[in-house]
Amino acid sequence: MVLVQRQGRTTIVVLEEQRGSDGHSSYRPVVEYEVDGKSYRCTGKVWVGTNLNKVGDKIAVLYQIDRPEIGYVDSFSQRWAIPLVFCILGGFFLSGFLHYALFGRKSKNQDDPSWHNVRVDETNGRRIVIRWFSSLCWGLLMFCVVWNAFLIMVGLENLGILVLPTVLAGVAVTYLTLALFFNRTTVKVSEFEIRVWHWPFPWIGNKVLPCEKIRHLCCVPGLTITGAAGPYKSLVNIKATLSDGSECLLLRSLDKADGLTVQRQLEKWLKATAASVASEVKKEHEGESAV
Repeated sequence: MVLVQRQGRTTIVVLEEQRGSDGHSSYRPVVEYEVDGKSYRCTGKVWVGTNLNKVGDKIAVLYQIDRPEIGYVDSFSQRWAIPLVFCILGGFFLSGFLHYALFGRKSKNQDDPSWHNVRVDETNGRRIVIRWFSSLCWGLLMFCVVWNAFLIMVGLENLGILVLPTVLAGVAVTYLTLALFFNRTTVKVSEFEIRVWHWPFPWIGNKVLPCEKIRHLCCVPGLTITGAAGPYKSLVNIKATLSDGSECLLLRSLDKADGLTVQRQLEKWLKATAASVASEVKKEHEGESAV
């Protein structure tokens, strides 16, 4: 076991500069520290693209007690940059593998393009499961990796007043990426209500609507995703018109084909539910008349 000692009041004496082929410079600090009256120097292991330090700044150093000439710059970026980059990359590749292993297998309806992200299940009640994943998730994944790698390489202690918004943005993008890779929306239709919920990552938009209040369902234009060459994909929302004339957003941001499939299936089930309820009411009236 190697014992180390931390020295917190050391001084940056030199900033080494490395210029890349693109003309941009990277920097790493050379720090001088003293142990038992003898001076030593150590150099940061990670090149940082932004010159956030200057000669004379104070910084911490770790060194081996039995061999004080072996020292390491003890900042967040120098200590954790490389391990965290590999952890983030490994975590996202693992997420992609798990997504493929769990959800990437062929389904019974794969030959029907309208069932690309939608699965209807009538074996245990009436439910529709909608997958969130699309090809756009890979671009968001790469953005997420680059953003979080930037935070690691720069170092949280060097962001100053920008640390809170920058970290919050990183957390939000990471959460969104995980949700788009793994989340499902389940719509369950029972005799009395439609229940909508999103899982496994919590998301806004869970709701319960009584079937008797729903008068009409329709697909309306939703979000339009625009690329460099113009509109890339237009999504639709499903709205429910209620008996009091108000509207309720039931589902949002579906592919047009998936939205139409879900709308038709829900209308079919709602008609069957209404007919079943009317039949039960008729039987009750007939029983009361017989009595």
